[in-house]
Order: sequence, then C-alpha cells, then structure tokens
Amino acid sequence: MLLKCVVIFFVLFFDATVAYSADFSITPFGFYEQASSRLVVNNVSSQYALGVMGGDAQLDFTDDFSINVMYGYGQAGDQSISFSGASFIGSVEGNYSQISLKHDIWSKNELKAFLQYSYSERSVRSDDLVGSITIGNRTVSLFGSATTALTASEVLLGLEFLKTKNLEFQGTAGLSNWRLESTGIGYTASQSVTATKSIDTRGLDPVLNISLNTTNLRHNFAASISYRSLQSEAGSSIVGVQARYLISF
Repeated sequence: MLLKCVVIFFVLFFDATVAYSADFSITPFGFYEQASSRLVVNNVSSQYALGVMGGDAQLDFTDDFSINVMYGYGQAGDQSISFSGASFIGSVEGNYSQISLKHDIWSKNELKAFLQYSYSERSVRSDDLVGSITIGNRTVSLFGSATTALTASEVLLGLEFLKTKNLEFQGTAGLSNWRLESTGIGYTASQSVTATKSIDTRGLDPVLNISLNTTNLRHNFAASISYRSLQSEAGSSIVGVQARYLISF
C-alpha cells in the first residue's frame, strides 16, 4: 500500500508541477504515540506504542487543495513485551505511512475551515524475542515474535485560526474507521508452542488533533497532539505527539 501511495503521489506531483506550477515542500518530522492502556479484544490483550522519524511531502495543487504523503521508521532495543502470561525482551521496529487530501471549504478574515481525508498504516514488529513463562512450579525459557498493525481511514473537519502574523492554530475532529491486527507466538527451544495471541477487530471511533504552527518561511515549525479513540472495540485510546520543521523549495 505504501508503494502505491508514493507512486501515485509523485505522478500527481509531476503532472501538477508541469500544468499548474504547484508548490512542493518536504518536512522532516518526529512522531510518538502510545495507547493509554492495553488494547483488549475478547479477553485477549496487546500493548501498543510507536515512535518514528521520517518525512512529510506536501503538494499544493491550488490555494485550497493539497495532498500529503508521510513515511516514518523507528527502531528501539531491549523493549518489554508480554502476552498469554509470557514476558519477553527484544528489539522493536516501527513503520508509519499516511496519505491525506485537504480541501479548504470556507474562509473569512483570519479563520479558515477545511475538509480532510486520510488513510494511514502503522506497524510494530518484534522478530527476535527472548523471554520466559511460569508453568506450575517451573520457569520455561522461550523465544518468540510479535506484530501489531493498525490501519485507519478518516474523514475530518478542521479549523485554522491565524493568531498573529507568524503564528497559526489548527484543530481537526472526525471519525476513524480502523482495523487492529495483533499476533504473537512464544515457543521453547524444541519448537513447542506455549504462548500465543491473535487479535483482528474493526471499529468506528472519534479522532481529534490540535496543532500550533509558525508561518515564517525561514523557520516554519509545527507541533501537534492527537487523540485517537479505540473504545468501541479495544477499550482504550491512543495519544500521540508530533513535531515538524519545514524545508521549502
């Protein structure tokens, strides 16, 4: 899916640049989000946290329509993971990708309203876990792996407010149609499986985002905080923070 998004984006970028002399910008960003509690589906639980660094490419077709493609990657060692009574430690890899379309629908003085559609994919993967599980009076050493993936399609309504000449506030609210998939397996040296988990569920929940942006072209910085509910099916929510710095050409 990510490859398709990137191909579509750059095809559109080329066509739009030739036909409309569209503005193009690249924004490095850092992003971290974490579930407020364990995600629980049918009495099976899963942890969730994701931290990445990457780039946000934006193409402004016209004054009121733009498209964004984002991709980020992160890696962390010695992370604690647990499921089915087993505890593990190992390295974790995370990926984040998103494509979004934004259309301004109304503006007056320093206030602007817009509609936004986005599709995103998040994944956290651990392939080389080492841990143990207690069975009766003995502790059994385990090896394992775990993967959690979250995809979401969102429709949002947003407002932008230019507080000062170089400072802008932005807020969005809408609905997220999401899918959570999480699997895990723990096995002994003899390949005997002793711990597993499997989650596959979908939900429809609200999502909110608030951001503060500077609009000085030489030093354009943005910071945001987001809230993503998974309460309908997973009994939790995800809070995220993001920081970006604009490079224009």
